[in-house]
Amino acid sequence: KTGIVKLFFSQFKDFMTLLLIIAAAVSSVIAFISKDKNDLTDTFIIIFIIFLNAIVGTVQQYRADKAIENLKKLSVCSAKVRRDGKECTVDGTEITVGDIVLLEEGDVIPADCRIIECNGLKCDESALTGESVAVEKSAEAIRGNKVALGAMKNTLFNSTFVVRGNATAAVTAVGMNTEMGKIAAMLEDTKATGTPLENSLNKLGKIIS
Repeated sequence: KTGIVKLFFSQFKDFMTLLLIIAAAVSSVIAFISKDKNDLTDTFIIIFIIFLNAIVGTVQQYRADKAIENLKKLSVCSAKVRRDGKECTVDGTEITVGDIVLLEEGDVIPADCRIIECNGLKCDESALTGESVAVEKSAEAIRGNKVALGAMKNTLFNSTFVVRGNATAAVTAVGMNTEMGKIAAMLEDTKATGTPLENSLNKLGKIIS
C-alpha cells in the first residue's frame, strides 16, 4: 500500500509538472532581480497550479487505492462446490466457470453465478449496487437484453453476501470478469489515465517540446 505522502510526491514526476517547477524557479529569480511584482505574481500562479494538480491527483489516486483495497478484502477464502457429484470445499481462487456452488446464510458469494434453484434466498448487494436493503432472489429467467444489476434477480454477484436462505448456482464469471472485477478494472484505469488537469498539462508539455 502506498502512503499518502508518497502519493503526493509521485505527482511531481511527469514532464509538464517538472517544466512548471523550472518555470516557477526562473520566474522567481527574475522577480528577485527585477523586483517586479508582476513576475512574482506569475511565480505564485505557477506554484498554485503545481500544488493544485498534485492535491487533486493525490486525492483521486488515494480513493482509487482504498476502493481497490476494499474490493480485495471481500475476496472469498473458500467455497463449497459440487464436482463429479461430490461436495467439497475449495479455495476461492480455484473456482472456475461452470462450477456448481452451494450457498447458505452467511456465505460470501465466490463468483458471479446463475441460480439453478434456491429457497427463500436474499442477498446483500450493497457493495455492488449501493442498495442497503437485502435483495430477494429467484431462479426465474429474466427477459430483456439490457437489465440493470439490481433487477437481475436470477444472478448472484461476486463478493456479495447471502443473508437468508440457500441456493445452488452455476458459476458464470470469475476474477476480473465479474461485475466486481470490472469495477476494480475501472478504478485502475482511472489511476492510469490521470486527472483532467494532468492530461491537459501533459498535452501542453508535448506541444511546447
